[in-house]
Amino acid sequence: MPAFSAEEEDLSQWDRYGKPNGYAIGFIARGLCREATSTLYKVVYDTAMHEQTSKDIAEATLRFFLEGLNAERLQAPDKWAEEFFVAWDEWVYRLAPLAKDHKWRAESEFRLVHELKIQEFGQVRFKQRETMLGRYIALDTPCWLKRRTPLLPIAKVMIGPGNHPSFTKISARLLLDQMGYENVPVEVTNVTLQRV
Repeated sequence: MPAFSAEEEDLSQWDRYGKPNGYAIGFIARGLCREATSTLYKVVYDTAMHEQTSKDIAEATLRFFLEGLNAERLQAPDKWAEEFFVAWDEWVYRLAPLAKDHKWRAESEFRLVHELKIQEFGQVRFKQRETMLGRYIALDTPCWLKRRTPLLPIAKVMIGPGNHPSFTKISARLLLDQMGYENVPVEVTNVTLQRV
């Protein structure tokens, strides 16, 4: 699940994700919503909302399960429980990426949530992370870009704190030109990670 931040010049983000010599890529938000199965959501950091939503989901889960437990399903409640769980899980799992602890509020994060389609199973790739084997899929870009070669909806590139940012900016500009991103601005951050 790709994650984005609404904060362009946040010291903690450069320190955590972009040092040394990192980059930040700004995207055109509407260009990330490629189809109905991929949606960009704003992360919710409100603990009270998390608790209320969890309570509402638990109550709705029980209510919908009991409402469906009728007629022939009463004869085989275990079978209904299995069918119900599969359908309910497909719906409720979409909410999980939208909740994050309030301590991370400064990130002002957005997440692109993609519902994997059956025909995409063969495109899933894996990457070993520190704590688990992660899975991902490369998402293509939407058709509104109107190009023969698909490009990401990049709005600008920011060169992070590090060594020789001016030279890096020139190289980034050349790379973008070579890839077909002719008018994407490249800027150097004003943030410094050096302690004074």
